Amino acid sequence: MKIKIEKNQIRKQMTQMRNSLSHSDLIKKSSLIMESLLSSDEFKKAEKILFFMSLEKEVQTWDMICQSFQNGKKIHLPITVKNSPDLKIVRIRDTNIDFVSGAYGIKEPGSDSYDFVDPHEIDLIVVPGLAFDNQGGRLGFGKGYYDRLFASGNPKTLRFGVALDFQVVASLPQSKDDLPVHSIVTEKRVLFCNPIN
Repeated sequence: MKIKIEKNQIRKQMTQMRNSLSHSDLIKKSSLIMESLLSSDEFKKAEKILFFMSLEKEVQTWDMICQSFQNGKKIHLPITVKNSPDLKIVRIRDTNIDFVSGAYGIKEPGSDSYDFVDPHEIDLIVVPGLAFDNQGGRLGFGKGYYDRLFASGNPKTLRFGVALDFQVVASLPQSKDDLPVHSIVTEKRVLFCNPIN
């Protein structure tokens, strides 16, 4: 119960900080994050990338998706399916697609523009979060979608969190079901937290 209260306090604080950021600042910082992410050796080696479609105040991912597509990457997005607790992974065929509003107002590709894939095929996941810590701990919105995806997917799949630098803190309260990311990319730095053996 204590961990849940602590997490909710951090969620509230991070949401307020994120909401205070101007759109132009967010775009500028997102561009710097994109440069660092796409130029990393790990990203260059990965062929099949799972991105997320960002909400208004999250690190903006659409330019990353388009640039990665141009660089020859196979681009995947998560979708939610009614009455399922798990994310489904789909490969989009191009970036000229219509989006629909999915769970929680997150954009998802329309059903005529993708193919389902096995999550085990993904080489690298670009992970959203409200906060991360120096050990790769992650705080999401509390629904557990990404933790279940990590637990059921390929243990060799790299997990790269993208965040604004203020979203990275020294330590986050974590429970046994919380699985860390391997790296965190902000507009100021790239942290390598949990190398895969």
